This record gives sequence, structure tokens and C-alpha cells, in this order.
Amino acid sequence: MTTAEHAPMGDLAKTGRKKSQVDYKEILSPEDFSVYAELRNLRKQIAEDEGIPAYAVFTNAQLAWMVTDNICSNTALSAGKGIGQARVEKYSAQFLSCLEQCRKKQHLEQ
Repeated sequence: MTTAEHAPMGDLAKTGRKKSQVDYKEILSPEDFSVYAELRNLRKQIAEDEGIPAYAVFTNAQLAWMVTDNICSNTALSAGKGIGQARVEKYSAQFLSCLEQCRKKQHLEQ
């Protein structure tokens, strides 16, 4: 049997190779990872409320980009790779608010 036959569904790309996983805790600063984790929690709640997969709200890469590029407006958010106007209109208020609150909290802690 091949490795592909033993792998759980969804762990393999169409090529038969395992998808590369990014550990954002390793590549983001501790401060950025804290904000990223808050965005993931928000995304999880929205996805559960809407009955959709979390990646349908925003991907992990998109969340990390929001943090590292200090996104603070709809215009900036809409410039993200794979982020269309519909997602901006539907989710920007919640995510931009979360980003702002996290930044304020970090600023107060410094």
C-alpha cells in the first residue's frame, strides 16, 4: 500500500503529495501570533454560526497577511490575494474591529 492509501482524506493534494503546512507560531512574532490567534477565533465563530468551513471566511494565510501588513481599511483588505468584494462587505467590520482592538491592547501592554 502507498502512503496515499493510509493518509486521511483531505491531507493529500491532487498530486498525491502531502500539502505543506505552515506553522504560523514559528514564522510570526509572538505579538503578531497573538493577534493571528484572535482572528482565528473570530473566524471559527463566524464559520460555526454560518455553517461553513473556516477557510471559506478567510484562509490562514489571509489572516496572517492581515496581521503582518497591518490591515486597517476595507480598501487594504480588498487588496489581499483571493479576497473579493463580497467577503470584504460581509466580514470586514468584524475583522477590522478585532485587529484594532488587538493593536490597542498590545499598545497598552507596552
